[in-house]
Amino acid sequence: MAKFFIAGCFADNLIMDKDDNTIEKKDGGPAYFIKNVFDEIGEDYELAKSKKGIIEIHIENMEETGRFPLACKMTHTPITSNVVLAYAVSNEVCIDKLKGDFSEIYVDSRGFVRDPKTFGGKKNWCVKNVEKIKVLKTTPLEMQYVPENLLSHIKKNGVLVVIKGEGKISVTEGGNEHEYFLEDPSACASIGARETFFAAFASEYSKNRDPKKAMDFAVGHCKKFMKKDDEDKQEEEKPPE
Repeated sequence: MAKFFIAGCFADNLIMDKDDNTIEKKDGGPAYFIKNVFDEIGEDYELAKSKKGIIEIHIENMEETGRFPLACKMTHTPITSNVVLAYAVSNEVCIDKLKGDFSEIYVDSRGFVRDPKTFGGKKNWCVKNVEKIKVLKTTPLEMQYVPENLLSHIKKNGVLVVIKGEGKISVTEGGNEHEYFLEDPSACASIGARETFFAAFASEYSKNRDPKKAMDFAVGHCKKFMKKDDEDKQEEEKPPE
């Protein structure tokens, strides 16, 4: 039995960078980045059955917004893994439809509060079955669209991770909050960085149940991801010899 079930999809990222005046297509989707982390650190996982989607991403003034001209589709089959890592793009994952013998859910709010039809749009997230949700990762803006029953449950029984922007990330458990800082203030908004951080945090937290140790590990892993991403971009930008 695998430890993690990745409840997320793969997608083609169509990236339109207005800052650099470039357009490119890259592999993406939450499952793509989370799988890469788990493969690198040797984590055991299963992937959800899903159809590949398309994510259209616009970057302007170092801000990323997206919409979904082709939505991803995920089949909700009984889960045999112990922990569900729920990371939606838009409407393909439903917490209330998850079935199986899993004991916990770690969830990122982004895709659940995202309006898939408009760039940067938000919608209220409705979820009833919150008892198994142990970790919630969100932002101050997204938190406004997270249901009160989930926030109340996490504050009493779980771990709250908040990406605050400008490179700041906090973790709160039992009323105790600790803040961390990524060296690059834009790192939290970079494509794939949020998924990479979440996967690394989930892996470490599931082992030691210590949110501070999990944050140390996730921040370090995210910094390595950002460094490699920068190196890859510099290599791509080199003029041909």
